[in-house]
Amino acid sequence: MTDTDNQKNPDTGTTNREADHPRQTYQTPANVVTDDNLSRQQKLDILHYWKEDVEARLRAESEGMGQSEPISARQESTLAEEQQLVSQAIADVEN
Repeated sequence: MTDTDNQKNPDTGTTNREADHPRQTYQTPANVVTDDNLSRQQKLDILHYWKEDVEARLRAESEGMGQSEPISARQESTLAEEQQLVSQAIADVEN
């Protein structure tokens, strides 16, 4: 981890690590939702980034642009489940 990982973004109030690496900071999307240290907007920013990342990984795999070894059906299922969890977390924050 670098010094810049813990610096707060003045626009969002989140650290670089939280925004760019939500999986390293939060075990599940629900953990973002329940983090009382984040504002509603910060939670949405983190969750939307997380969702975009998962969707990009799924898209890359489906287009054959993933790792040299294709992911297993189990790993793809896990990513799809993660995508659903992130979408649900976004809905929870928005409501």
